[in-house]
Amino acid sequence: MTKAAKRPQPASDYEVGYRKPPVHTRFRKGQSGNPRGRPRDGGIERTRRIVLEEAYRKVTVREGEKVVEMPAIRAVMRSHLRDALKGNGPNQRAVLGLVQALESQTKAEKSAIEANDNELAERDPNEIARSIAFVLAEAARSANET
Repeated sequence: MTKAAKRPQPASDYEVGYRKPPVHTRFRKGQSGNPRGRPRDGGIERTRRIVLEEAYRKVTVREGEKVVEMPAIRAVMRSHLRDALKGNGPNQRAVLGLVQALESQTKAEKSAIEANDNELAERDPNEIARSIAFVLAEAARSANET
């Protein structure tokens, strides 16, 4: 059976016009006007993947007379540290908060290794990177509030 055979045939007295579409272009009864629908939102995972790809993307940075290629996250950290050294208060607080958090995290990991707690000692590097980014964002947010 062809598509034309499935659709009802227009009545001979049917007038096509405003709000009166041709019979052959109407939606069929029981059929959606958007058959595939809106795509499922894999937004969180897709966003995580994009952020991590961009954070570790290689960028070229000029350091004095040298041009160096490094991951974007490293360039951002160097910029934060440089601004903190120049006296930028919010960046100083953010960097200090990050260093303190990393030191306490490292201390906890070392004590876990000594206590043979392999679950804490074998953390995923991406999880560590996320926690660093979270601590840095929190420190920057609290610095902006004061």
